[in-house]
Amino acid sequence: MLNKKKFMFEYTVQDLREFGFTVSDFITSGYTVQELINIGYTDKELRNFNLYL
Repeated sequence: MLNKKKFMFEYTVQDLREFGFTVSDFITSGYTVQELINIGYTDKELRNFNLYL
C-alpha cells in the first residue's frame, strides 16, 4: 500500500514511474482520478486504464 501523503507531496509522476509504480498501484491504494491528475498523470494515461473524471 502506498503512503498517500508522502507520494502526493514529495514525488512527481516521473519519479514514481522510475520507481516502477503504475496507475493501477495508485487506484488499489485508494487514490481518486482527480488525485492522480493533481500529481501529474494525464487524461490520456488515465483513459488507457478506463479511468475518467
